[in-house]
Amino acid sequence: MKSGKRFFKLLFLFLMWMMLLTALNYFLYNLVTNKQIYQSPDSFAKYHRLLILGAGKKNPVFYTRMNAALEVYHRTKITSITCSGLVGVIHYNEPYDMRDYLLLNNIPDEVIDLDTAGIRTFQSIENYANKHKNDSVVIISQQQHLQRALFIARCKGLSAVGYAAFDFNGKYNEEWFFKEYLSRLKCSFDLIF
Repeated sequence: MKSGKRFFKLLFLFLMWMMLLTALNYFLYNLVTNKQIYQSPDSFAKYHRLLILGAGKKNPVFYTRMNAALEVYHRTKITSITCSGLVGVIHYNEPYDMRDYLLLNNIPDEVIDLDTAGIRTFQSIENYANKHKNDSVVIISQQQHLQRALFIARCKGLSAVGYAAFDFNGKYNEEWFFKEYLSRLKCSFDLIF
């Protein structure tokens, strides 16, 4: 009987420890990256490259990111836009959907570069860092996602700042928050191992 109580005590302590580590991990990302996120494109005068992180076209996040990219492009001296995302099954191609949206909004094709191997945020940042190691970049996504992307960029030696696209409120934002908690934990494991 005592061994059963001891097991549950240890299990409880382990779970509490993991929750504490997860929370600390989440807030570390915020602390390290918040000063790298801007709300106005006017802050990007010295930047010439833009990286848009993928989202599916059926997702409202797609349009907020794309409109943020258009805003930055038209108000700064951006000369290169990388669209990075997942290429999945038939009719699901984030980089090409982003490219089509940019072309429909009069962005020249020669400015657009596609990263079709951006399966997830970690891979998108790593691909960009490998291709443009010495260039500084503006990354576009929602605030919480941007914090993770900038944290990865920093760990990969990439000079990056972020522009926060419109964030959603309500149930969608709560789901995003929970997903981001887990994604940051996975990201930390990826960076360590």
